[in-house]
Amino acid sequence: MKIAYVTPYDAHDPNAWSGAGYQIPRALASAGAEIVNIGSLRKAPDAPALVRALWARLGGNLHQLEREPSVVRSYSEQASRRLRELDVDLVLSPGAIAVTYLKTQVPKIIWTDTSFGGIVDYYPEFDKMTARNRRDGDMLERISLKACDLAVFTSDWAAKRAISLYALEPSNVRVIPFGSNFSSGLGESTVRSLSVDRLRCDEIRLLFVGVAWERKNGEFALAVTENLRSRGVKAFIDIIGCRPGAKREWATEYGFLSSSDESQASTVRTCFARATFLIHPAVAECNANVFSEACSFGVPILANKTGGIPTSVLPGVNGNLFALDDSPEVWADYIVNTLRERDKYLRLCVGAFQQYSTRLNWSAAGSAMLEVMKRLVSTYRPHANDAPVARVVTSLG
Repeated sequence: MKIAYVTPYDAHDPNAWSGAGYQIPRALASAGAEIVNIGSLRKAPDAPALVRALWARLGGNLHQLEREPSVVRSYSEQASRRLRELDVDLVLSPGAIAVTYLKTQVPKIIWTDTSFGGIVDYYPEFDKMTARNRRDGDMLERISLKACDLAVFTSDWAAKRAISLYALEPSNVRVIPFGSNFSSGLGESTVRSLSVDRLRCDEIRLLFVGVAWERKNGEFALAVTENLRSRGVKAFIDIIGCRPGAKREWATEYGFLSSSDESQASTVRTCFARATFLIHPAVAECNANVFSEACSFGVPILANKTGGIPTSVLPGVNGNLFALDDSPEVWADYIVNTLRERDKYLRLCVGAFQQYSTRLNWSAAGSAMLEVMKRLVSTYRPHANDAPVARVVTSLG
C-alpha cells in the first residue's frame, strides 16, 4: 500500500497539528504502508483574499486565509502537480483543506478531529470569524467532504455532526481515534505500582494540560483544587501548556513543554507519573490527545461530557464525565469518594492503561486505518470524469 500523505504543513515537524500531523504517517508506516509526503504547500492567496484578511485584522476579527477559495485551490493544484509524478494507491489528508479540489484516479480519505461546521459554532475562538470567511469555510468543507471517498473522524460526536451538517452517507464515515503523541512506555505491572503509590501518598495531585486555558476551563480546575484544600486535603495542581498566572502556592505552572526536548519531556513524564487524576473541564473539545497520554500512565481522567470527549473517556472505565453545569464541589466530591474506595480507584487506573493499550495508541490507530484503506482500494473504481466517487466502505461505529 503506497499512500500519498498530503498536508499544508511539513509533516516532518513533530509539532505539526499538535503532533498528530507528524504521527499519522509514522503510524501507517509502522503498520506496513509506504508513505510519500506531499507537504509544505505554499499559501498563495489572491489580492481580494489579502484585502479581506487585512480588513478583518484591523477590525479585530478572525479571518483564516486557509479558508479562502484561492488558497485552497492553490493547495490542490500544488498537490496535483506532485501527484502526477507518483504512482500511489491512495491519497490521505489530515483535514479537508489541502485536498478540497484535488481530483485523483485513486481513493481519497480525510482523517481529522472534526469538520469545519462542527467546530465553528462550538469553539469560542471562532466567535469573531467574519461572515464571509465562515461562508467560504463551510462551502469548501462541503465540497471536500462530498468529494472524498471516506471521511474518518476521531470521535462519534464529530462523525455524527459531519453527517448531519453535510448530508454525508453514514456508510462513508468512520471513527478511528488518534493515538498518544507522548506515551509512558511503561508496562502494565509498572503502571499498577504507580497507581498503588498514588494511593499511599498523603496528597492529591491534579494535572491540567492545555494551551487554551479559557476554552479548557482552567479556572474551574483551580476551583476544584481549592475546594479540596478547603476540606483539609493536601491538593496540588500541575499546569502544563500555558502560564495563566494563577498565583497560588499549590499550583505549579510549567508553560509549554516540548516532547522533543529531553529535559522538558522528563518534566512531563514526572507530572503524569505522579498525577492522581488528569482534570480536563473543557467547555468545548473535539477529542484531546492528552486523554491517551494520561491513559498510557494509568491516570484516570475527569472531564466534561461535551464534544468528542465521550469517545475517549468512559465513565467507570478510565475516568468520569460531568455535566457542564456541575460545580467544583461535585468534582471534588467524586475525587474524595473515589480515593476512599481503594479498589475503585485502582480499577480506573488499570482501565485507563487498558484503553491506551487496546485502542488509544498510534499502533492501533495506524493498523485500523490501514485495514480500512485496503478494503477501500480493493473495491474502488474511478469515475469516468476523474472525480472521486463515494462508495460504501464501512459503517460508523
